[in-house]
Amino acid sequence: MGVNLSTIDQADYPQGPSATQLNAGYTLVPLFVGWITSIFLMGTVVSWGVTYFTRQTKDRAWVRTLVGIAIFGDIVTALFNAASIVRHGKNQDRSNYAISLLEAPDALALLSGGLCAVAAQTFFSVRAYRLLPSRRYRYPFAFLAGGLIAVSFGGAVGITTVELMNHGSTDETRGARPGTYELLFTLAEVWLWASVAVDGLLSTMLIVRLAVNRKEIGQRSSKMDQATGTSLLLLDFMRLAFECAVLTMLFATVGAILFVSTTETTNLSYAFTNALPGLYTLSLLWAVNATHRLRQEMQNIDPSAMVQLVWNFAEDDENQISREGRLGELARGEGLAVSLRRSAAPRKAVKQLGHEVNLLTINRMTISQVSGRRSPRHPDPTLELDDEDDEHRNHFDDVTGYTGRSSEMKLRASDEEARV
Repeated sequence: MGVNLSTIDQADYPQGPSATQLNAGYTLVPLFVGWITSIFLMGTVVSWGVTYFTRQTKDRAWVRTLVGIAIFGDIVTALFNAASIVRHGKNQDRSNYAISLLEAPDALALLSGGLCAVAAQTFFSVRAYRLLPSRRYRYPFAFLAGGLIAVSFGGAVGITTVELMNHGSTDETRGARPGTYELLFTLAEVWLWASVAVDGLLSTMLIVRLAVNRKEIGQRSSKMDQATGTSLLLLDFMRLAFECAVLTMLFATVGAILFVSTTETTNLSYAFTNALPGLYTLSLLWAVNATHRLRQEMQNIDPSAMVQLVWNFAEDDENQISREGRLGELARGEGLAVSLRRSAAPRKAVKQLGHEVNLLTINRMTISQVSGRRSPRHPDPTLELDDEDDEHRNHFDDVTGYTGRSSEMKLRASDEEARV
């Protein structure tokens, strides 16, 4: 357009004259787009977070902790971004140097946003780790994934540290240490490309392992209806893994490419990278909140996936073998996870059958059991009945008669074994 743009390097920015409209647009517009997007995503994060903590009350402590860290990091990041918007809106100095100067909120937002990425990537790393068949594959994967997560977060920490040490300046004539601009450029590349690498690794491992399990279950199953239900459920998990990774990987990749190719003339990459904390948090919440949605889809696929019975357990107290046999017939199905829960029976059933009647809910292929199941090559014909909540165990409250303790029942059907 016949106009030479100043570079983002502050050494080329004169202090005195106001920035041209073109320079101001290339410098500030991407920043404001990224900041506003971050604040908008924070509102969605809070909404989904409230839904998670009020609905998913039985998740393991480490899962809830990671979700809490991600939500906290995203809220703090949005507050820092809001402070940056206010600062630029109130600042009357419109010189190139002023509009490109980074201050404490800009530096700290990167650190708090890095916590969101670490929380989400750690969660998906554990999920992928548990899907691997043996230690031979698990240990190298854990080392590689953990290393990439550490490198990515280390890059974010490094950028924050360098910016704070130099008070946001990258020009040696304005107080920055020698080589500050080049160091920040290198750290930003490490942060972004490591994020791209770990997102790609996790999504690939999750999808590949779920596809392998789906194929093996289909080959072993002798009943097409059960094979179809399990296969379609695993296909839903594969879709979920892709959905959780696609946006974060896309934004990180585009941000990294734009940072490398255009950082000398524009802040365009910030429009994508400033949205990453919210996207990482939403990907984590999308996964942990998917339980109810996938369970409903599972029931639509296979109506027999959930069965509710009115059962008088008192009649079976003297004949434990009979109860185990009856449960085995209900829970039978190779490759299927089973969850058993006891709850209060409807009032009408209590009046007709007595106070010993309970409502027994049998869920087949529940989300937590499928994600935490053992290797298909090593089926376990044990159905564990536990009245203490655990994300990767079956729940049966005190049906077995041992409050606060768990017991195991070997359930054997005539031609199949129920496996968790």
